[in-house]
Amino acid sequence: MKLAFSTLGVPGMPVRDVARLAAASGYDGVELRAHPEEPVHPGLAPAERASAAGEFRRAGVAVLTVAGYVRVAEAGTDEPVLVGLRELVDLAHDLGAAHVRVFPGGGGPHGPEPDPEADARAARRLAATAPYAAGRGVRLLLETHDSHRTGADVARVLGLVSTLALPPEPTAPPEPVSPPEPAKPVLPTPGPGQPGPPSRGPGLPAAPPADPGLPAAPGTVTGRAAGPAARRRAVGALWDVLHPWLGGEEPAATYAALAPHLGYVQVKDVASVEDTTTLPLGAGTLPLAACLAPLVRAGWDGWLCWEYEKRWYPRAADLPDLLGPAREHLLRLLRGARA
Repeated sequence: MKLAFSTLGVPGMPVRDVARLAAASGYDGVELRAHPEEPVHPGLAPAERASAAGEFRRAGVAVLTVAGYVRVAEAGTDEPVLVGLRELVDLAHDLGAAHVRVFPGGGGPHGPEPDPEADARAARRLAATAPYAAGRGVRLLLETHDSHRTGADVARVLGLVSTLALPPEPTAPPEPVSPPEPAKPVLPTPGPGQPGPPSRGPGLPAAPPADPGLPAAPGTVTGRAAGPAARRRAVGALWDVLHPWLGGEEPAATYAALAPHLGYVQVKDVASVEDTTTLPLGAGTLPLAACLAPLVRAGWDGWLCWEYEKRWYPRAADLPDLLGPAREHLLRLLRGARA
């Protein structure tokens, strides 16, 4: 498996320093928090995007994800959500990121539980954006979070996405049956000195070719690129191991629900179910070994990304000094799961 860390753990750190830190600490990639208070966000100009992508390329570090804050299940009209999704997809494409992280955000007026229409809103918006994301080479990942904290919750939405994003492929209409041609009249053979029928001389233009149709607009997903397989790959799941655990879902059950959709896994550690203060990996009570075990048993070989929530817990220890020990801890857990 490949390892990454989230820039939520190094709030405000310049892009060049993030890239160098990842390379020096032995991490393969980074998850970039996309927020106006960070160096990377949808408002970046094209030159700034190219510069950021160049920093990671030169460091040999992959940009795993643009971690956005669009809430696909929130109440309200679709258009602002769709605009936000497309902006994040464009940013991910320009940075060379494989994924865009989105939140559910479908809590009802009286608490975090989703309102009855939350699933349908989320699925409709993800399905509507899937062809655009596929055309840009980016996958939208719905995180286990807030109103949809368990694997079962997220899988329920993604099941709806499949029904909305994968309509039956159109079939060609049947060829019309042409009526039989009427018999051609037999023309009398011209006699001596009488003109024959006109022929198509060399000066006449050839018959025009069949109309090939208008070319597709740049960036339009057409033909096979817009087919079921491409659209299915454009939407998936991000397993944040904390929230299903807080929701009482066993890790094996979470993996079983998300396996058909899984993009990658966010790992973390906290003090307890009651105290979710972020901690170095291995210092808390989150059953990380139990979360990794079903991945190893299934032969899953994707990304593990450490999301250390320094931004929300400013008194927490600084991330750079924790990256090396965290990497060793993850590798040790993976070795133990394979034993």
